[in-house]
Amino acid sequence: MHTARLVLNAFRFGNLLLLASCLACSARSGGGSQSTGGSSQGIGGSSASAGGGGDAGGSTGGSPSGGASAGGAGGDSGSAGSGASAGAAGAGGGAPGELPCDRAYTYTNAGRSYAACESVVDGLSVKFFPLALGKRATHLAVHLHGDTANGWYSDWAFDPDILDWAQARDILVLGPLARTHYDGDTSPAYGAAWTPEGEAIATMLETFIDTYGASPELTYYWGISGGSWMMSSTFIAHVGQRVPGVFVANCGGDDVCAGGGINVGGCWSWDPRMDLATRDKISILYNYGSDDFLAGPSHTGYLKFQSLGFSVQEQIHQGATHCNHPIAGPTISFWEQQTP
Repeated sequence: MHTARLVLNAFRFGNLLLLASCLACSARSGGGSQSTGGSSQGIGGSSASAGGGGDAGGSTGGSPSGGASAGGAGGDSGSAGSGASAGAAGAGGGAPGELPCDRAYTYTNAGRSYAACESVVDGLSVKFFPLALGKRATHLAVHLHGDTANGWYSDWAFDPDILDWAQARDILVLGPLARTHYDGDTSPAYGAAWTPEGEAIATMLETFIDTYGASPELTYYWGISGGSWMMSSTFIAHVGQRVPGVFVANCGGDDVCAGGGINVGGCWSWDPRMDLATRDKISILYNYGSDDFLAGPSHTGYLKFQSLGFSVQEQIHQGATHCNHPIAGPTISFWEQQTP
């Protein structure tokens, strides 16, 4: 736990560095990449995204809290449909159901608009982008936000290039909101999460998989900062066997289970040295800058997964600071590379 505590302190310090460095940040729209700005901040209660570090021209569908949008706020215009009642389809056949849409809105970013929903599913607040009524989802694509959840509240965490890529393949995109936070702060933070949060996310994903008929064998994931930290440190170890897939940890990571060994029944709930079939369903990319304050912990996580036989890669952007490098482009490229 000492390593985890050091990383949490680094998130706090990194918040100040990020605010200073991202005031001059602008969106990186070419080639499907973005600079993530405030989504990756540590704690401190700041609700502003750092200097427009999100997608260019992002217009949100009405933030439920004070997170500032990257590029100006829009209204709750449009509708995502009627929010039909949930119905379980199962991956084996039958027409897919739908989960209720508690708040339907139109999300617009960089001149592109998408039907969106916000709902509570299995106790977690979730934003998702439904497919056409009655259409079965081939897979899920899951976003784990950065600390303070500014990108989630303001929607710019959902990059339009990722949305276009997913929707062209009938992949349902969604992102839960963290329930965890650092001591003395109430901002949602996956950087403060441990195994119970992963269990809750896996249960929610299984509900989406069952309802929309998506594949339970391959889910696409992309995280930012604190979301990537949780993904690397506990999520794969604790629930990777339940919801395996292709994981992209952007500008965040740490040693697995705080550097402990594989003691099934604790942080690790399965043994990748024995369960090779599950291990081989999981592939991981660490995408980060050489000057990121989480570069060292990210590389440590990479080495640990490599030592356990996982398919794992690194993409290091020389001279780049925390999350100030392409996100969507490398994410999509790795997903495509790892898709059968």
